[in-house]
Amino acid sequence: MSYDPTNPSGRQYFFYTDLGGGRVRIEIRDTVWNPDQNRCELQARTLIWTPSSRWMAQQEPDSAIMQVYDGGNLRYFLKQYSFFRNNRLDSMFIWLNIRYLFNLSTDLYAAGYTLYFYDAQNRLARERDTAWLISPTSAPASAGMKWYFYQGNSTRPSKDSSYTREYALGGGVDRGVTFYTYDSNGNLIVAEEDTCAQANPANCQDYKRTLYSYIRQQTPASLDTQLPSVKAKIPSPLRAGERIPIETHYAAPYRIVDALGRTWDQGHLPAGQTVLSLPPLSGIWIIQIDNYHQKLLLLP
Repeated sequence: MSYDPTNPSGRQYFFYTDLGGGRVRIEIRDTVWNPDQNRCELQARTLIWTPSSRWMAQQEPDSAIMQVYDGGNLRYFLKQYSFFRNNRLDSMFIWLNIRYLFNLSTDLYAAGYTLYFYDAQNRLARERDTAWLISPTSAPASAGMKWYFYQGNSTRPSKDSSYTREYALGGGVDRGVTFYTYDSNGNLIVAEEDTCAQANPANCQDYKRTLYSYIRQQTPASLDTQLPSVKAKIPSPLRAGERIPIETHYAAPYRIVDALGRTWDQGHLPAGQTVLSLPPLSGIWIIQIDNYHQKLLLLP
């Protein structure tokens, strides 16, 4: 329950159902405090289906739905389905009623699908994103592709470059390349972001560079090449502007971008547990922590 000593603001309830076979269903009810009625009232409900081991590790669930309490009824706001193959995330589908993100007067549905591809070393090599509006209006699908390139067979440095290609609704294509430079200890020291001309995709120009410096650098002896940067997956959805705890295996750079790839925040996380502030605006955001990346849905 989150509150100050004299003014409670809400309460969150958790209900667990054992489905057998190592699976569990979790129901989360979010309530807000009504000072006039002197009680907590239902605001939203989330249902999650997942193996119990994955839930305990805060990893991606199999499926989840979120409902908001509107006009005396629970109405669907979000549906998310994750598909796994060979014990790794293969694809993800999200259905969303944008009405409840922007307080619209009518329903407006959108959906997104992401397919992940891996190389022989089990490293993320490519992801394909597709998004489209469903109703009451329709629009052409917009999509994006992102490729990741690595040096040699080692998982670190995590990548030496990435290439993105985004398709806009108007038919245009935005292209970008990011180059990563590491020091002799495997620490990221330069991230160079280039934009590429639509008429000539090979003509790319450096438009931004991020330089990193360290008070204490990682050494090769302390660098575990088999570990991802983040110990446990960040739960989603979350509230916009929320501060969340993150635990990393090693010191790593991070960046938070919106759905258009625009950077909202970036910096460097120390090894161990720390707290990260999320953007104050609701919507779909992407957090990148070294070789780890994840989409986050932030609610108002």
